[in-house]
Amino acid sequence: DAAVDEYQLGLGNSLARVGLLSNDTAKLEGAAEVLGRVVAANPYESAYLKTLADIYGALSVGQRDGGRLKNAVALEEKAISILRPIVEGNRSVAPDVRYSYSQRLAHLADLLGDSGKFDASRAPLKEAIALLEGIAIGQNSASEYRRTLARTRGMAGFACMKSGDPGEAKEHLRLAKTEWQSYMAANPDDTAAAQAVKWTAEQLGKLP
Repeated sequence: DAAVDEYQLGLGNSLARVGLLSNDTAKLEGAAEVLGRVVAANPYESAYLKTLADIYGALSVGQRDGGRLKNAVALEEKAISILRPIVEGNRSVAPDVRYSYSQRLAHLADLLGDSGKFDASRAPLKEAIALLEGIAIGQNSASEYRRTLARTRGMAGFACMKSGDPGEAKEHLRLAKTEWQSYMAANPDDTAAAQAVKWTAEQLGKLP
């Protein structure tokens, strides 16, 4: 029933919003339970799927912060499995859904890096970069998309360094540095971006 689904979506979104703002695990888990029922009845509704994936991503971050890497990876893989069927090969998917998917992939790569699995982290990073390139290139793209692309390229460069692939590492890091500098030109108050440029230059300096 569409009216019931709409109610459940509203309830789930409200719980998710409060849970995400307050980092309240109980509310996030409640939102996941409610939205899980809506998604089961509406498997192609990207708004439902994105919200549910974002919830699992937030829960994954909480598990990582608590030192439970295995649980964090499992939650992130669950989030990715929700979005992958509607994103892969579908250029008409809204940019915010593709952005959400890229964030989930990048966080999975981060978790793999935490486990020392840098080579395995390169595939999700490559997929995230491809998604971000589709929404972050162009003057009208959101600055957060451009920022995330620069960060993800830096992550890919570092993963390649750790995997013993200096050639690909240099390629990613050079692009990351250029993208960070471009982002900084439009967002001069972002001090973290300035640090990212410095870090990227330092990593490039370590490569032959």
